[in-house]
Amino acid sequence: MDIDRLIPQRPPFVMVDRVTDITDDGGSAQLAITDSNYFLQADGTFPLFGLIEHVAQVACAVEGYRIIRDGGKVPSMSMLAEVRRFAPERLPHAGETLDTEITKGVNVNGVMIIFGKVNVGNECIANMQIKIFIPQN
Repeated sequence: MDIDRLIPQRPPFVMVDRVTDITDDGGSAQLAITDSNYFLQADGTFPLFGLIEHVAQVACAVEGYRIIRDGGKVPSMSMLAEVRRFAPERLPHAGETLDTEITKGVNVNGVMIIFGKVNVGNECIANMQIKIFIPQN
């Protein structure tokens, strides 16, 4: 499914290329970091705040997929509300692909706790817990 249908963000601020899996309690998605990425730094690294935004957008994409699958309309906005337990191991670089898995925790009135794990290949480069707000239809 086209990523523009799943998330409220628009280029150049889109940090998800495609959803790769949907599970009962989460899902996964990818982002190929290109030289033209909005967040890419002069030294070719993708910054910490880019990793956080990427995980938030993966969560929105997975939820957007569920909303469309269930006959709803994806909200026109979402909000990153909190970041906790952020444990980065290293910064990814241009040319690498992020494979990110999210697991949903509690959801109360559209505020969801999300556990995210970011991999490059078989290497885990970051873990985090975030809270995002996606308005309920």
